Amino acid sequence: MIDADNLMRGQDYIELKESFVIFITTFDPFGYEMPIYTFKNICKENTEITLKDETSKIFFNATAYKKETDIAIRKFMSYLLNKEPTDDFTRKLDGLVNTIKSNKQFIKGYDNMGAVWYMDAKREGKLEGIAIGEKRGISIGSKLEKVSSAKKFLSMGLSMEQVAQGTSLSLAEVQKLARGESI
Repeated sequence: MIDADNLMRGQDYIELKESFVIFITTFDPFGYEMPIYTFKNICKENTEITLKDETSKIFFNATAYKKETDIAIRKFMSYLLNKEPTDDFTRKLDGLVNTIKSNKQFIKGYDNMGAVWYMDAKREGKLEGIAIGEKRGISIGSKLEKVSSAKKFLSMGLSMEQVAQGTSLSLAEVQKLARGESI
């Protein structure tokens, strides 16, 4: 969407202007204890090929502020982590933060972001559950296929024991399906 917004109708992709997506975190998103991580779009199969779209994604990891060599950035990151201003910029920033915190309109909008966070967390939890199931040898497709087969076998009049044996579902799961319940 950022790229689309930066291109005028009919402009070529190579005309994209340089853009930056900046993430500021109070945790280390990649676990390498680096203060800054910068990414460009490169081909996974051949890292010599880049998109040349001039897009950079930069992650500022406040937990590693002591390793940052740029003093201004180090003080900014320290403020993010410790909430204590140490120079003119962070004192101004602290004042703005306190002003915004008292703005009821802003707080209402910020609360709405909680719903977005909840949806992201729910999606992440679902994907984590799928991954755990797949590690245990249970893929969603496989389970759905077994359930579908079990329902067909039950409609053909096979016994629950035969259906369980033929689909590798447990007898309890087949009994639930026979009662119209989901498993």
